[in-house]
Amino acid sequence: MAFRALLLTLVCALVAAACGHQGAQYGGTLLIDQPLLLSGSDSKVFDNLDITIRAPITVSGNATLTITNSRLTWDQQYHQQYRLAVQDQSRFALKNVITQTLRGLWINWDFKGSADISEIGVTRDVLWQSATDSVNFVADQSDIGLTIFGWSDASGNRVSATNSKVYYELIPLPGTYDFSLPNEGPVASWTASFLGNVSMTNSIVTKIDFDLQNATNITIRDSNNISIGWILNFTGDGLAYSTAGIQNRHYADQSWTVGDSTLRIVNTNVASFWPIAYGNFTWNISDSTMVDVRAYGQVHTTYSNCSFFSISGYDQAHLELNDSSVQNNALASGTSVIQLNHVTTDPSQFFYTLLDQGSIFRDGVQIPASTSPP
Repeated sequence: MAFRALLLTLVCALVAAACGHQGAQYGGTLLIDQPLLLSGSDSKVFDNLDITIRAPITVSGNATLTITNSRLTWDQQYHQQYRLAVQDQSRFALKNVITQTLRGLWINWDFKGSADISEIGVTRDVLWQSATDSVNFVADQSDIGLTIFGWSDASGNRVSATNSKVYYELIPLPGTYDFSLPNEGPVASWTASFLGNVSMTNSIVTKIDFDLQNATNITIRDSNNISIGWILNFTGDGLAYSTAGIQNRHYADQSWTVGDSTLRIVNTNVASFWPIAYGNFTWNISDSTMVDVRAYGQVHTTYSNCSFFSISGYDQAHLELNDSSVQNNALASGTSVIQLNHVTTDPSQFFYTLLDQGSIFRDGVQIPASTSPP
């Protein structure tokens, strides 16, 4: 216990030191309201600036974007409106940077290819990041939330965090796995061996989640407060699957199967659940508690007696909610359709987002336009 207390004190001190520039006066301001595109051998440095972002940012080729001693504020009208993408062999380096968003709307940064990412002394509120392909990601004295996709060649990739607050979301390659995850709190050293070079040292676990995808069978044991994503992509016409009863509670031993993937939970507490569907199939989900739920392609999803934080439809997806509740947002993009039948919403948080030709109906009445976050 003494060691854990000492480690917790040390890590908190390191993170606090990294955030010490918060509230300082910056040397200037910058508004990015047009797409920022760095490519080829472009190199851009932002230092000692208070930066407001109202457009997407893309770093590709062998380009480099460096941001130091600055604050980044995303000014969006809906979740993930302006994404930051770093790809190919490009480099993205942050040092002593505050990231924040207006109106509590989520920010997404996506890292792909062989991109090299360095984050030192970075704070966040609702920033979420993802790493796939052959990304090299290193964080120190930072607060990070990161989705990590499995790699077929783990020896060429690395994700590491030291002296940081860590929230990992882990997505293994298709296969069979049996594991447990560390509890929230200080961790001297931990490696996710089933994802290759994914580790943390002298850090605080705020949370660790995992996802299933097609042809994946996962048994999770003896873990606490875990969250589960179920990501499926079926293209066959007429396929239909059902899932019921994934709630935020303790499970002694229970299993679910959807298509060719299976989840078994043994002596573990579930904190949250989110299904994400691609392709062309039907998924009926009932009696479940969910957070960020999304459907793409020509998927048809039906939810009965469920609760959500937010729900989103893209492409030609059709989402139908019956006798359920949504706390924050319903978003329809492309030509997707969302039907809300006997659905309650939280008036202090809830808003609609309509993009492209997307449409939302509430008890048979079409919502005419997007609304702003309260």
